[in-house]
Amino acid sequence: MTKRILIFILILAAVLRITGVYPGYHPNHADEVNIFSQAVNILKTGSVQEIRFEYPPLPAYINFLSFKFIFIPLSWIKYYANNLGQIIDGTFLPNLQNNILGNGDINAMFWARTVTAIFGVGIVFLIYKISEKLFNKNVGLVAAFLVTVNYRQVLNSHFGLPDIYNAFFLCLSFFLTIRVWKKPDFKNYLIAAIGCGLAFSTKYQFFSFLPLFIIHIFRVLEQKDLKRKLKTLFDPSAISVPFVILFVFLILNPYFIIQFDIAKTQLEYAALKYRYGKDFLDFYPISYLYKYGIGQITSILVLIGTFFLFTKSNFRKGILLFSVILEFAIYLLYVTGGGFYTRNFVSITPLILIIPAVFLERLLNYKKYFGIIIFSLLVVFAGYENLNKDYVLDVNYLKPWNQDVLQTWITYHLPSNAKIAAHSSVPLENSQTRLDFDLDSAFDIYEFKNEGADFAIANYEWTTNDFYWWMTQNTQKSLKYWNAPTQILNETFTGMAMHEIEDFGIYSLIKPAFAPDANFLVAKLPDYKVTNKILIRNFDFKSGENGWTKIGNNLSYTNGNLVIQKGGIADPYVRWISPKINISNQNGFEIDYKIKTADDIGQKREGFLFVEFFNDKNDEIGVRLSSRNDVFNKYTDAGFVGEIPSGASYAKIGFQVYKAENANVYLSDVKIYKADVINLNSSGVKHIDIPDDIFYPISQGNM
Repeated sequence: MTKRILIFILILAAVLRITGVYPGYHPNHADEVNIFSQAVNILKTGSVQEIRFEYPPLPAYINFLSFKFIFIPLSWIKYYANNLGQIIDGTFLPNLQNNILGNGDINAMFWARTVTAIFGVGIVFLIYKISEKLFNKNVGLVAAFLVTVNYRQVLNSHFGLPDIYNAFFLCLSFFLTIRVWKKPDFKNYLIAAIGCGLAFSTKYQFFSFLPLFIIHIFRVLEQKDLKRKLKTLFDPSAISVPFVILFVFLILNPYFIIQFDIAKTQLEYAALKYRYGKDFLDFYPISYLYKYGIGQITSILVLIGTFFLFTKSNFRKGILLFSVILEFAIYLLYVTGGGFYTRNFVSITPLILIIPAVFLERLLNYKKYFGIIIFSLLVVFAGYENLNKDYVLDVNYLKPWNQDVLQTWITYHLPSNAKIAAHSSVPLENSQTRLDFDLDSAFDIYEFKNEGADFAIANYEWTTNDFYWWMTQNTQKSLKYWNAPTQILNETFTGMAMHEIEDFGIYSLIKPAFAPDANFLVAKLPDYKVTNKILIRNFDFKSGENGWTKIGNNLSYTNGNLVIQKGGIADPYVRWISPKINISNQNGFEIDYKIKTADDIGQKREGFLFVEFFNDKNDEIGVRLSSRNDVFNKYTDAGFVGEIPSGASYAKIGFQVYKAENANVYLSDVKIYKADVINLNSSGVKHIDIPDDIFYPISQGNM
């Protein structure tokens, strides 16, 4: 029965991991290319020279072997079968790059993703074996099931990234370490040391070493007298372990020593990126794991299971398991900022999921039927909270890449001579003009219009770059930001600009956050015609602040100007807000004002005005922005026009800067006009609501 259940679990694991590998995630992940490109390079050149030293080459070697002996032979067989006629008539000219690897080695990328998925299934089997050896078969089956359905395990099994390989070899080394505990002979020490060397050759992490050391200490403590303790402590089998690990690493990483100066530079950069030595506890990764990476129910079961793990009969097993979990947690949550990259937890999650399995297995033996019922309910709930994400992932990864669908749509729906504000990652036609869509140059409707754009296309992989700051806070603030501070993010320049674009949408391509992809919104930029302009409010600030209120610090009134002084911060914006302005019975507005950025800040855009619209229930129902000022050390006349959203009763004008630390910005002579405004480009335009977890990702790139 156990074998049948395990086979079912492994089949389910394979289905969840292999489904959606093709076409899957789009092909532009900056780190994914490292593994399959190095494997292809070995194929083409025979050189094992690393492309990037921050990732050890073992996953690339594994992929090279699978390419050479499995995928390429099978691909040739398929290609020969499909081109039999050309072979017979002698016109067949085989070419590895064109016929097999594909443009940009795209087929190799899919092979690498398939290999990763297979290793993902291997993790499930290893967790079963670890749990069986440490506890029993029932714990093994429950733990294997929890790992099978775990969303992060399934997600990362779809990418050719190091994380699944790292998890596999960490689990393998842990399993081999347990064998030393059961039978501490030279052979098992040697094999365990080789496992640790393989784990270290997957990622530069020492987490596999400590369990083996602890096992050796357990052996020493089990001896009855000092002589035997010393003999065991200095057992040649144990003494050989670090030398074997080093030997394995050097055999697999020869260029690490040969080109140590290059490797050192790349690793130093990685240390800076990971904020090595930050030395404070960061709760964002814990929040992510609780809500998504492990799941709320499963996380609670982890906490309960920890109590059962440290009962008298399991105490040393608990020490062994937690030795690697705590070491990993301290490194990612305290010593470094590596927890920001939530995929790093993929390596340790399988071992964490043994803990709830210990508790759930205990329920099976508790008051028989009552325990079985509670066990079944908890397993179903814990499975469902992950399986529903897995389903969303697999179903959406069977669909074409958004960027390919967008490219076809652009060809048929946007003029061939259109001027389009779009990031370089957006696929435009050669005849179309690409204009800036970038935070430093043009990022809102008016800025796009000022550079002459007809359309704007937002790629939410790039527009979200300003929305990650809350994930990298100190201990106190990371508790404050247990959930994404959407209200604060909504009131930043970037948030308001992106929400404004939603009101001018004509097409969108959005996959759910649990199936990360490049997501797009196409907007048709307005062309306003203004008539019957009537002045309704004039804020000249000659006699004071004219009722405008301050939000944040470093705000002042000086000589007829509202001033935002550089250095202000208020999570993370400062702003001036006008009194309420009645806008009922009008369809449009125009605002004129004078603005000065007093410091030359390298031609960066800063101060701007915005209008927030509210209904009679005081709910905000829209926002319109001016362009950011890019004239320095002198006053400039500026203004903007817009339609008033349907249902708006009143508005407030705001004065804000993009980044409060950059410059001193002055505002004066704000005039608000009631106007009849017509958008001549309104055909096909509608509000397209982008989901919050795409707009403000739950992790970097939702990965």
